[in-house]
Amino acid sequence: MTDLGTQFDLLIDNLDEARRRAAACRLDMSAAEDALRLGIAQAEQRAIEAAGGDKGLGANAEARARALLLVVGADQEVQGLRAHLYRAMELRNEAEADLATLGDQLGKLHWIARVRMAETLEVLGGGQQLTTNQSNAAADAGAMRAVEKLVPPPEEPPGSEPIYDEIPF
Repeated sequence: MTDLGTQFDLLIDNLDEARRRAAACRLDMSAAEDALRLGIAQAEQRAIEAAGGDKGLGANAEARARALLLVVGADQEVQGLRAHLYRAMELRNEAEADLATLGDQLGKLHWIARVRMAETLEVLGGGQQLTTNQSNAAADAGAMRAVEKLVPPPEEPPGSEPIYDEIPF
């Protein structure tokens, strides 16, 4: 079994990759939606031209809309674009589920680390029972070290020095 630090590192790497994959899947899905909208418009235009204009599709707006729906639904290009969109949606859903699973695993690993740190502190403290605050503080410090690997602290922008060193009252 690997140590917790290695497990955190591996999980954080996997989270980064999962975030990139989910973002790419969202972009692919958006592009597929755009392509489908364009394909539907082109199929409608082809149907209108083949019918000799709007009036050739039906006597009234309702009949024309129904005729366009049937023609567009049977269009092979539109069917292919729709299948591509559904596949992109499926991949996006899988990527987001993977991301959620990795987030759950990170939470579980965080709690395992907290328990181990609390146990260690109890042993180092000569078997004394530590207060919840002491145990939480130690666990949080260890967790923060792991989180710092994931999210580096922000750099202070120039000119962001405090106006007062102390509160003047």
